[in-house]
Amino acid sequence: MDPVLLKKGRQTPANDVYSFGVVLLELITRKAIEPDHSSGECTLVAKFRLVSEEESRWREMLDQDITAEDDLPVLEGIVRLAIKCLADENRPDMAEVARQLAVLKKDWKDGKKNSQTGHHPEETTADDDAKSTVRSPSASQT
Repeated sequence: MDPVLLKKGRQTPANDVYSFGVVLLELITRKAIEPDHSSGECTLVAKFRLVSEEESRWREMLDQDITAEDDLPVLEGIVRLAIKCLADENRPDMAEVARQLAVLKKDWKDGKKNSQTGHHPEETTADDDAKSTVRSPSASQT
């Protein structure tokens, strides 16, 4: 349960953001939450808070079935998003969470596409940059 909800005693949209952060942790660790009745915070969240500053330690907590080297940048983004969702202060709203997830999805798809073609984003040429800024006629007619 959201520690802020326990302290303030009223439900807000920020409580849902916290819960979503817990779900993200469950998905990337494949571990169930275990409530710690003394603090009100689940042990998975508490453990993740302790290791979140050290990359090698949070990597150890990830589900090993999803930790392919190519996917680690996106998984790191999910970890950082989960940490933001679990923060006691300055949590993003769900619209911002959705935007960040969309960016992570695009990054993941682009990474998969680049690994299949052998093209890497850092090898982008000036011509590639120019092509990416050209808009289709239908995009400008709104």
